[in-house]
Amino acid sequence: MILQKTCINSFIIEYVQRLFSKVSRKCGLTYHPLYYNSIAMIEIKTVLVLGAGASIPFGFPSGCDLVDIICTQLLSHSFQAKNRVEKLLIDKWSRSFRILDEIYGAKTLSTFADRLLHSGETSVDAFLESQGQEFMEIGKAVIAASLLPCEHQKTLFMHFVDTRRLPGKNEGLNNWYQYLWSELNAPFELFGKNLSVVTFNYDRSLEHYLFTALRNKYPDKNNEEYAEAMRTIPIIHVHGKLGFLPWECPGTDLIGAVPYDSMSDAKYHGISEDQADYQYRPAWFNNARNSINIIHEGIDKSEEFDQAHDVISKAQRLFFLGFGYHPTNLKRLNPSILNKPKMIKGTVCGLSLSRILNIERQAIGIFNRSNHKLIDTKIYNFLHDYVSLTSPE
Repeated sequence: MILQKTCINSFIIEYVQRLFSKVSRKCGLTYHPLYYNSIAMIEIKTVLVLGAGASIPFGFPSGCDLVDIICTQLLSHSFQAKNRVEKLLIDKWSRSFRILDEIYGAKTLSTFADRLLHSGETSVDAFLESQGQEFMEIGKAVIAASLLPCEHQKTLFMHFVDTRRLPGKNEGLNNWYQYLWSELNAPFELFGKNLSVVTFNYDRSLEHYLFTALRNKYPDKNNEEYAEAMRTIPIIHVHGKLGFLPWECPGTDLIGAVPYDSMSDAKYHGISEDQADYQYRPAWFNNARNSINIIHEGIDKSEEFDQAHDVISKAQRLFFLGFGYHPTNLKRLNPSILNKPKMIKGTVCGLSLSRILNIERQAIGIFNRSNHKLIDTKIYNFLHDYVSLTSPE
């Protein structure tokens, strides 16, 4: 009965908010959404497009850093952590690159890394698009070996607590996953409504963060209910991802999925180290590399991009977060579809002025209209200070 009342009240609130919003627009007034018990919801269809910069605050490398990690691991065979996060990952990288070496051998991997190093490319994806099938397959495995260790739950949660407690440190403020979660503060039955995500990243950090937060905020639900709530938010990995998380493939045993923290200590998964080394981690590694898609140069279509086109074409707002705006990626998203949302904004944090001007000039007219802006700020600041996810406008 309580559940029914909550749902009914939520739908009434949503209906009233939409009614006031329409009336306000007709009268030329500004409408601010009603709040009920601190509940705010995303009221209009919104799509987030994520690039590598969106995952960097959570321990993942930029495209250039990924090239550096691969070349260092495969050519020099020694790795010096450059920050606190990388220190957490050294043992995990050791495990994943050992699996990689057992599959391909040091000589083949060294040849791959040498060609990557001297290709002049700052992105592994861009390098692989012009390679033959053999190197493309090796590339998928190398990407999996580099990124699986970065999927570490501590860098999603406790790392920000530790960082905020350091004197003079404020990196914790860039935890945009936590801010997004706060903006999704709706009743469980309405979680994720009107939000879609298109990501060029392979990692599953966003879906793992949201699933973990749901499970801990609503402990009275079961895994099927959490998974059903997560399916409300389409998270489309246009280049594939590091496999399916266990909750994404119910009925499949642990070895058939790729759990988060797959290269962490075996105790995370309730198995022995021997089981992890000889059975589970090699299987998880293979599942991950086989789930990565490299789109060959000159090919702009795939099922995942078709899904991205569909959600973007129906959106009223489109926000690019941590995106590099490479012309090829914008082309694959389809310029005519990208121009359909009424509002398009994006971050350009860390990009040079010359690069920003080139994006504005060359991005197929996407950012040349009113209400379409590129903003030089971090993702957290962008979501907090420059847009309102819960506004009906």
